[in-house]
Amino acid sequence: MLFAGIALVALLVRLVYLHQARAVPMFDALIEDGESYGAWSDRLASGDWLGKDVFYQAPLYPYFLGVVKLVFGRDLATIRLVQALLGSLACGVLFLAGQRFFSRRAGVASGLLLAFYPSAIFFDGCIQKSNLGLVLATLLLLALALLRERTSLARSIALGFVLGLLMLTREESILLVPVLLLLGRRHARGEGWPVRARFGAGYALGLLLALAPVAWRNHAVGGEWVLTTSQAGSNFFIGNHPDAPGYYVPLKAGRSNVAYERQDATDIAELVSRRKLTPKEVSSFWFGESFKWIRAHPRDWFTVLGRKAFLCANAYEMPDAEDMYFYERYVPLLHALDWILPWGVLVPLCIAGIWHFRSRWRELAAPLALLATLAAGVVAFYVFARYRYSLVPGLTLFGGALLVELWDARRALASLRSTWIALAIAVVIVDWPLYPRDFQLPASYGNAAITLDLRGDHAGAIRLYREALALRPDSAQTRGNLGLALEHAGHLEEAITEYRAVLAQRNGHVYDLLRLANALAQAGHLAECPPLLAQAETQATNDAVAWRDLANVYTQVRRYADALRCARRSLELDPRGREARLRAAWLLACAPDPALRNGGEALALVQSAVRDGAGGALALETLAAALAELGRFDEALAQLARGGTGAQHEALLAAFARHEAWRLPPP
Repeated sequence: MLFAGIALVALLVRLVYLHQARAVPMFDALIEDGESYGAWSDRLASGDWLGKDVFYQAPLYPYFLGVVKLVFGRDLATIRLVQALLGSLACGVLFLAGQRFFSRRAGVASGLLLAFYPSAIFFDGCIQKSNLGLVLATLLLLALALLRERTSLARSIALGFVLGLLMLTREESILLVPVLLLLGRRHARGEGWPVRARFGAGYALGLLLALAPVAWRNHAVGGEWVLTTSQAGSNFFIGNHPDAPGYYVPLKAGRSNVAYERQDATDIAELVSRRKLTPKEVSSFWFGESFKWIRAHPRDWFTVLGRKAFLCANAYEMPDAEDMYFYERYVPLLHALDWILPWGVLVPLCIAGIWHFRSRWRELAAPLALLATLAAGVVAFYVFARYRYSLVPGLTLFGGALLVELWDARRALASLRSTWIALAIAVVIVDWPLYPRDFQLPASYGNAAITLDLRGDHAGAIRLYREALALRPDSAQTRGNLGLALEHAGHLEEAITEYRAVLAQRNGHVYDLLRLANALAQAGHLAECPPLLAQAETQATNDAVAWRDLANVYTQVRRYADALRCARRSLELDPRGREARLRAAWLLACAPDPALRNGGEALALVQSAVRDGAGGALALETLAAALAELGRFDEALAQLARGGTGAQHEALLAAFARHEAWRLPPP
């Protein structure tokens, strides 16, 4: 009954939050990692359950999303409701764990703390793996509590299986494997070697059941035995190099999208190694780079570790793409709860609780070890609010137990003097003002503006970009995105002004050069473009996307041979690039110079891009143009009839009806 009551209270709170959060500009959009998870789960729900590459991101959450989409549909509101239900059940699970480790009342207090904890409510509404990670962390606490009561084969398998699932959600939880093994053997110590052997076998079997399918799948598609993912090395380097701030910064500035992360990690590793590398070798390269620095500068590394440990404990919730402090501006419930029960209250409660129950450390070894190991995993890499979120079940467990103790001793405060002192010291340390609450707010305004711009609300996007620049005028990325929004709104000269400012600020970044050249071409300033494009080529190196974009701009300035060369270079670097294939096919089918045209190659490229998922008007028009170049005009018209609008579509229809191939304007 208490389980159901706590879960129901938690669900009601989350439903109120989801209702209020509809006012957030980007709430109904997918941002960065969420966008990657959304696209991945769409492929899964469409039947592509095996995939093609060794996993780079932790796979369990996108597979969970794929199943939810398959069963309930792809609406984001439905997915958020499912996650809210899971998060609410996690509050009930924490109650079950709390009553076993402490008492029934402590379990209720812990479950309710989690039910009203603002970060838990916020992350349950995000399309991020944080929700699933918290559910698994609470299940792990319950599995440890049950195993402490009685060591059985079923409970041992459950412990290993839940840990395996957590590893497929939060890769750094691999650190728990030996810790939980030692804890389980300790619980079984007095029961003889058969019980210890049964625990070891069950624990290993549970891990195997969770992890073996993923390792097999990675080997089947990538030819390498990778236990979970191949991003551990690059993530470790991000948190362990000379300039590491303790939080996330991309390997290349301005490229925090997960697709860029994987490509950049590979490109840099191959450039330094001077050979092609497998995903496992790329990860090993980045681990090697970090350990070289650590061995050479151990004192500096300990300084970085200390910075990350302080950031992990600090009250500031370091945001990722989605910022709880930004959401609070639109969600009254979240704002109120974050004033009452923020991280800066929860952590001191936990620390004081650990101090208060210090005499029981042997029987509480499991939750203590879980908390310490998960915290070490965060500090070993880098700190985000959503990364340290896996600590919340342990924090609320000890915090809830302490609240019960404080309530029982409310008339005898002197009897808990040392506990109150510990609480006061923890508050001073944890709530030290390390960063202002609006530290990442400009980035959050920027993410919201991107969402509005993609929806076509260019005026709204421009307004939010300007608000972000008012907070941080030196942000080249925000200024560049403002230029894009101005360009989309048709204000080309204003966009060019912003692009020039960014180019001067970042001194020749390849994408800044391309944006400026593209805007100049659209505005008719063609003479200014070639020097910018030549400079961009020197910066593009092994960036397939940059070479593809170079091809696009060269096409606009009617330098078709250069455009085709750049498209081919993009395909050399990334043969799977659909847009680069379409760009190359368009040039091969439509270039005014007969020496550049090759209808057969154009058709092969566009057909392969379509097989790999390219769609929309661009794919249809390119396919039609390739067929027309081969003289297959009826087939070309049939392709155009499948969809498309606009002036170019109508012009293609007219040309192919006259049995004329399409030609780009002459240089």
